[in-house]
Amino acid sequence: AVVFDLDQGTILGEKNSSASMNPASMTKVMSLLIFAESLPDMNKKLTITQDIVSFVQARGASNCGFIVGEEVSVKDLLYGVILPSGADAVLALCKEVSGSEAAFVERMNKRAREMGLSSRCNFQNATGLFHSAHRMTVKDMAQIMALAMQNPRAREVLMTENYQTAPTNKHAEGVKFTNLFLQRIKTQDSGGATVQMAKTGYVSQSKFCVVTAGKGRNGKEIVIPESSGRS
Repeated sequence: AVVFDLDQGTILGEKNSSASMNPASMTKVMSLLIFAESLPDMNKKLTITQDIVSFVQARGASNCGFIVGEEVSVKDLLYGVILPSGADAVLALCKEVSGSEAAFVERMNKRAREMGLSSRCNFQNATGLFHSAHRMTVKDMAQIMALAMQNPRAREVLMTENYQTAPTNKHAEGVKFTNLFLQRIKTQDSGGATVQMAKTGYVSQSKFCVVTAGKGRNGKEIVIPESSGRS
């Protein structure tokens, strides 16, 4: 874990923060950032294809519940990436930005180098599904979250607890999303801190992980990524 003070650009505390870990669905913060940087038309509709639905079903990946042939706006897909951690939303946006997930992953690794992330940061997919070489440090995750917070669109998505998509050709009333971590943390004693943004992750190989951002009890803006497993 690491506690990063964004106001001062300093580390307030850390434990094994340079250890390599699998970020699981925290990966989607990087995906969201690049989507937000690359897609100016929030109203453009993208189609959920059979290969996307088949991918999600075959791997038991978390998803938004979209079905084959559903037409969903870029804006709604961005919320789908984070709140329900939807692999279907990620894959649809990967296709739009880069033509395929594989090509999008190349862009993720290029962006990581531009950001000056550690040599241990290596993306193998855009969803966070387990791959032995899909790794980074918690310090890397802190830098990714900090940059996502500077992007107005990404920040808005990460701060949203509840969201309902516009009606689609397959869901007449739209689809409801909830960031369960933001919903549940409100009932917990956070020692005077306020959690404003969060993305969780879990794969059996790395166990639970989460990256949060908000205000410390002294008003400082902080980022805290942490993982229960490392190697």
